[in-house]
Amino acid sequence: MSSDAPPPKIPDLTLAQSLFTLRSQPSSSPSYTTARTHLLTQIEEKSLAPLYLLLKDDLPDWSQSTYDALKGKNDEEEEKMDAKLNEAKEMNGESEVSEALIAKATFLAKILDKVWIFHEEKGAQSC
Repeated sequence: MSSDAPPPKIPDLTLAQSLFTLRSQPSSSPSYTTARTHLLTQIEEKSLAPLYLLLKDDLPDWSQSTYDALKGKNDEEEEKMDAKLNEAKEMNGESEVSEALIAKATFLAKILDKVWIFHEEKGAQSC
């Protein structure tokens, strides 16, 4: 990352705004359509499976196959990160383990997977 580049927006609050609009506006309103389009575009571009699952009751055209494809992409990426984490643990490199955990937490925050983050935080506190 370039030193001139701004840090990534995590979480992306435009998603929260679009989710609010989707749930609070009638489906016939233009703002609903804009919010729906924005959410679905971002979900597809960023593989936001947890957000897509959250919209299951809000979207009449919600698709299990779409969710499975998004979840598969997320799982693949998470497996790569787990492999790096296990490798760092085997090497007993504290900084490498820390970097791997930060990378995984950042990824999960990007895809809005809060459940894992809270689960991992509790596990880290019990160590």
